[in-house]
Amino acid sequence: MQWGYMNRRIKIGVCTAVINQLSMHRMMGEFCREATKRGFELHIFAPFSNLDYDTNNDRIQQEIYHFLEYEKPEAIVCFADMVKVPSVRDSILAIAKKMDIPVIGVKSAIDGMYNINYDVDGAIRQIISHLIEEHHCSKINFISGNKDDVAFDYRLKAYIRTLEKHNIEIDNNRILYGGFWGGPTREALDEYFAKGFEMPDAFVCANDAMAIAVCKYLREKGYDVPKDVKVTGIGGIRETELFSPELTTAKYDPKITSNCICDVLESMLKENKFPESTIRIPCEINFTESCGCPTKEKQEHNETISGLFTRLEKEREFRHDINGMIVAINDECVIDTVLEYLPKYIEPVGVKAYGLYLVKKFADMVGVPSFLMGDDYPLVLLGNYINDENSKLIKPISIKECDDSLSAIAGEDGHVIMIPIHSDKELFGFIAVNYDESRIAPEFLYELCVIINLSFDALYKRYNLDIANRQLREVSEQIIISLAEVVEYKSEVTGQHVKRVSEYTRILASGLGLSDEETNLLRVASMMHDVGKINIPSAILDKPGKLTAEEFDVIKTHVTVGEKLMEKAPGEMMEKARVIAKQHHEKWNGKGYLGMKGREIDIAARIVALADVFDALVSKRPYKDAFPIEKAVQIIVEDRGEHFDPCVVDCFIANLDEFVKTKESYSDL
Repeated sequence: MQWGYMNRRIKIGVCTAVINQLSMHRMMGEFCREATKRGFELHIFAPFSNLDYDTNNDRIQQEIYHFLEYEKPEAIVCFADMVKVPSVRDSILAIAKKMDIPVIGVKSAIDGMYNINYDVDGAIRQIISHLIEEHHCSKINFISGNKDDVAFDYRLKAYIRTLEKHNIEIDNNRILYGGFWGGPTREALDEYFAKGFEMPDAFVCANDAMAIAVCKYLREKGYDVPKDVKVTGIGGIRETELFSPELTTAKYDPKITSNCICDVLESMLKENKFPESTIRIPCEINFTESCGCPTKEKQEHNETISGLFTRLEKEREFRHDINGMIVAINDECVIDTVLEYLPKYIEPVGVKAYGLYLVKKFADMVGVPSFLMGDDYPLVLLGNYINDENSKLIKPISIKECDDSLSAIAGEDGHVIMIPIHSDKELFGFIAVNYDESRIAPEFLYELCVIINLSFDALYKRYNLDIANRQLREVSEQIIISLAEVVEYKSEVTGQHVKRVSEYTRILASGLGLSDEETNLLRVASMMHDVGKINIPSAILDKPGKLTAEEFDVIKTHVTVGEKLMEKAPGEMMEKARVIAKQHHEKWNGKGYLGMKGREIDIAARIVALADVFDALVSKRPYKDAFPIEKAVQIIVEDRGEHFDPCVVDCFIANLDEFVKTKESYSDL
């Protein structure tokens, strides 16, 4: 029932994290189902990381929460056990204060939030009382987290009070600190037994990860759980379902939690009533094998294991199939590839609808047409999939349009999850997804989002690489032009020769079908064809009469000198310039300076050879007058297949008008 809001759902912002964790999806699934029944639409913000540390990567991912300001929800629910960095929580509170909306904190007590927490203390008291009353344990060790952790300190106090209630003496040697996970837990056990302390009746652990570590440790030491010692945990993590012995633990029930959150939301938004203190949710305690209680039936275990193998097989198939997308993206590295492949991989992850949204800054970077966007259009919708219809539409959208778009993705289910797309330096945008929690494989969704993330990161890096390459080409071009001008000034009569040859080269390269990039590369590189003449005496270069054999031998050295000058110069452009400088006096018939022939000669050098000779023929030189265009053309045609590559000559004839225009445009001064 959608009470009092004109048949529209009430938008609730949800801040969570770690989309790869099954526990998160179970919680979100129950919450979404209950929220939809109550008339709420959940917009869930979920980074990849669990935001444990204030790293740069975490700081970039947490920017996803700033989209709350665009969404303008009427309340925020923060799953504080997943959003752990205090500064991130503070930023969420600041956003809520700015919008004047309440924040509900789940599973942590945080100042400024209306907190809902699990009654873990009560669960610990029940577990310890069960060990004492049902299994007659009196020597019970407690493994807490860190000494300075407030939440685990409460659990320790619950342990102490329960022992006191049962008149069991408190022995501080029985209190260990396992740091919340396996490594420190094993170290604490090593230290305990190294001091010669006796084996207790039971180990009560403040979370499941430490309980599992205790079971493994004891098994390695030859002890049987629960025959020799009993072990319990807290949390109900996924590993407990398949671990042997099955772990006695207190589970956080998603259904009870969802009902409680929705009750508080209704009370706040409908009746304007706010909780005066932290609301406690009871834990579901599962007394089973590790504490000596009856375990699951074998059939139930078999079904669990069978389900696991089915899941693993689906994961294998998914990873195999998605390799095609990875290969295509790595090969092409363009946005269209992502848009083309994405719909093919959404079914295995239970996705019903999705949309890709880029921030304006990144859209501009990768060439998405967002340049007409004003301040009211902060995002670009980059294709979406709704109601089995795939759209590659690339459209700048306003804040209001973004809101409508996300509601369309939420659909009848009433929820959409937003996952950041980012690098380690930039937030690119987010992918918004509506998925079926009952069919979802969190690992699939996680891997798919990681691949999308890496794809956009590759686009970002390619963009930056293109800028660097462009700058390198510009620097190389300036160096080439400067060196060419030095050579040109050395010989007062060559005038605009270098510029004309570069333009003739461009005309021929384009006419022969080379790409725009290759054509421009040859255009610039050709300017260096005579750079070796910097080493030739001016008396020989400017000699008005015919050269002697000795002088001609000196002239010929300019090709090897030019090659040597650029031998170690970096970059594709300088390498092409080196080849041209060395080979541009080679002839198709093999009678050039170095004796290379036919296709042994680089195509760039074959092109420049004709361009250079044509300009020499139609230009005045100390040893000759300029030939008429017709005469120059006749000479070149007669040398087709002798001096020049036949294909280059044919291209020259086809583009003669452009050659003439170029000659007139760059006449000698």
